[in-house]
Amino acid sequence: GMAGGAIATYRNGVGALMFRDCVFAGNETLVGHGGAISDYAALNLKITNSVFSGNKALKTGGAIYSQSSAAHLEVVNSTFAGNKAGGDGRAIRIGHNNVSTIVNNVCDGNVGADEDTATIAGLNSDDTVNNLFNNNPANGDPETSFEGDPNFATAPSGIWSSVSSSAKTSTLTVSNAAF
Repeated sequence: GMAGGAIATYRNGVGALMFRDCVFAGNETLVGHGGAISDYAALNLKITNSVFSGNKALKTGGAIYSQSSAAHLEVVNSTFAGNKAGGDGRAIRIGHNNVSTIVNNVCDGNVGADEDTATIAGLNSDDTVNNLFNNNPANGDPETSFEGDPNFATAPSGIWSSVSSSAKTSTLTVSNAAF
C-alpha cells in the first residue's frame, strides 16, 4: 500500500484505535511510512499483546508510524521481530512530539537502511520501561535502541502516529486478528 501495509488512518481522525492480541506479519508499504500501521488520525493508538513480524516500510517505521502532535501512542507487552525500515525507526517511528508509552516489549532482529537507524525513533521524554532489545545493531552497538530520548543513544526504530484537528471521538477496537 501507499502507507500502512495493513492499517492506515488519515484525516477526520478516530478517537481511539486499539489492537489487542493481534498479529501483523509480512505487510509492506511500497512508497510510504509504517510497514504494518501508519496512523495520521487517531487521538490514541494502543497496541497490547501483539506481534509485528517481517513488516517493511520504504520510508520510516518498519512496523508502526505514528504522526500527531496531540496523539498518545501506547505499546505494551508486544513483540517486534524482523521488521525493516528504509529510513528511521526500524520498529517504531513516533513523530511530531506526540506522547508515547512503550512498556514491556521485545524488539529482536529489526533492521534499517543503515547502522545509524534507531529501533524506536522520535521519543520525547516519554515512558519507556522494561523493554528488551536483541540483535538490533546501531552504530555497532546492539544495545543502543532509542533515538530522541536524552536517556538513550541512537538506534533502530519503526512507529509513527498522527492526529487531525477535526478528530472524532469514536473508538475502533480490533482483537485476536491477523493482518
